[in-house]
Amino acid sequence: ETFLPNLFVHAGSNSQIRIIQKIKSSESSNVSGILNVSCGDNSNVHTATVTDIGSESLVFINRYLSLSKEAFLSDFQSVTGGKLIKTKSEIDLSGQNADARLYGVLFSEENTQIDMRTVQHHKVKNCFSQANIKSVVKDKGRSIYQGLIEVEENASFTDAYLTNHNLVLNNGARADSIPSLKIRNNDVKCSHGSTTGRINEDQILYLTSRGISEDEAKQLILEGFLGSVYDHLTEDIKVYCYPFLMDKIIQKGEIY
Repeated sequence: ETFLPNLFVHAGSNSQIRIIQKIKSSESSNVSGILNVSCGDNSNVHTATVTDIGSESLVFINRYLSLSKEAFLSDFQSVTGGKLIKTKSEIDLSGQNADARLYGVLFSEENTQIDMRTVQHHKVKNCFSQANIKSVVKDKGRSIYQGLIEVEENASFTDAYLTNHNLVLNNGARADSIPSLKIRNNDVKCSHGSTTGRINEDQILYLTSRGISEDEAKQLILEGFLGSVYDHLTEDIKVYCYPFLMDKIIQKGEIY
């Protein structure tokens, strides 16, 4: 089976929009999707894309989001499932005082490979953007995150940063992080950071010594790890996305 889910949205000036896009496929499918969102002047837009993909499926998703003057965008991706998933999100800040926030959670297990790319493209001055991406990998799963902040010559007073934090649950899993900057203006504030690690055994010991089971302790630590992403989402998007992802991670009754 082949699916081509395409969604095009224009948020007019001074509008407020909430969009939740769920991409679901059978066990073995080919999926090629596009999300295109244009945020008009002074608009307030919250978007979320959630994947529920069969274990043998191949998925390619391109996402284009543009912001005009004083527009606000909060964009979230929850990516899990499939044999191979590649997503690319390009955020164009084309109007002054635009504000874009990108959040993402990747969960890769068994032989799944998830490749996420984000581009924060600053084209005019006085704009803000951030990307906060977190990956959880287990079994022989692999995640790859490539993030780019690109600032054009006339985009002075840009304020942009990106972070990627990865949690590796067991041996055999792998998480790669490639943050980068391409800056053509020297009057900006831009930074990036990345960490990769395991669940701290001292934290598990501390929690179990207070009567919490080991599985519950691991779940609490995982919830804390992902919380800095979900805490930034609107309540309706959080309620829809968070239980779905946690069920995927703990579907076999244990985290690892």
